[in-house]
Amino acid sequence: MERATFEDLIARKLAKDSKRGEIRDIYVPSLGKTLAFERPADAVAIRFLDELTADGDTASLYEAYQSMIYRCCPALQSEKLAAELGAVVPTDTVPMIMDIDDVLDVGAKLMIFLGLAKPKQGDAEDGETVEEKVKN
Repeated sequence: MERATFEDLIARKLAKDSKRGEIRDIYVPSLGKTLAFERPADAVAIRFLDELTADGDTASLYEAYQSMIYRCCPALQSEKLAAELGAVVPTDTVPMIMDIDDVLDVGAKLMIFLGLAKPKQGDAEDGETVEEKVKN
């Protein structure tokens, strides 16, 4: 293997910086549309990972995905949306709009987008299947 040079390290830092704030559209099946998700800072992504691994049960995973979806999707953070939906807690907008399978599917795709998980074999780099790519 080749040893990294000073220039390689600088190029890597610049590449990493360019990902900060990156936006990715993720398809939400029950909406039949995509929502835009923004890549958070690495420290926030690591906190998501902590939340996901805290208890290890499905309910905890579901709640962690809801939180991650809410915090990465500016459209779901709208105070107007929360008021219109009657959300008591702002993160309530997620389960009010998305079905359980949407939360699990979008959460898994967000994990890939944030670099916290790898796509399954046969899926695209963003975690979408070939069928989803065709739909979109």
